Amino acid sequence: MIDAKGHGCAEYLCLYFSTCCCITNCQHVGCIQVLAQAEKVVARLTRLDEIMPKYQHVASQLYDLLRVRGLDEVVPAVKALVS
Repeated sequence: MIDAKGHGCAEYLCLYFSTCCCITNCQHVGCIQVLAQAEKVVARLTRLDEIMPKYQHVASQLYDLLRVRGLDEVVPAVKALVS
């Protein structure tokens, strides 16, 4: 889900929480820790967004090449090719 400004859900929630803390001038340690954790989650999700399409493409090609339908079928298919 993306808001009107193009932010993803996690980024939007982080921005919203940060804005709420600024508006209320909240300096509570718990709020600051939650915001820091939210920023780490956003960074991790951003990295995963970059990696996942590449992984999905390679996995799709591998499945087609091995003529398998799932991850659990990959190792037996490779063993059959090697032997």
